[in-house]
Amino acid sequence: MCFQQPVGGVQIVSPDALKDTFRAVGASVRLVVLNACYTEVQAHALRTHVDCVIGTRGSIQDDAAIHFAIGLYGGIGGGASIASAYRQGRAAISLKGLRDRDRPQLKVRAGIDADSLVLADDGPSSAGPCRDQPRARRARG
Repeated sequence: MCFQQPVGGVQIVSPDALKDTFRAVGASVRLVVLNACYTEVQAHALRTHVDCVIGTRGSIQDDAAIHFAIGLYGGIGGGASIASAYRQGRAAISLKGLRDRDRPQLKVRAGIDADSLVLADDGPSSAGPCRDQPRARRARG
């Protein structure tokens, strides 16, 4: 995997270096999304230290990657499980009539149920932070 440097060069990072980084972080990282081409090997390596990792098998069209990300993050933000959000991302590619639906790959660590793993609740409740605030009155003319 390559990371772009601030001055324009690239830094090549091995799967082992990524694995060491996430091993050092510990159990706090539940999901890593490697939204780049040819990252399935890195995703496989990371799943020993991260509950769920999404990588890409081979190359993927930019439009397909964008729509996958929109579906994935929309699902996560809406309170879906990681597995459900992943399926939503793949469906978003199909809904746009794009190929490469099969390129994003979800890798799950042994003992983890991605269908039960939820990262965000389903949004603010009716008893949210603005409940006790006075409501604005409409001016009458």
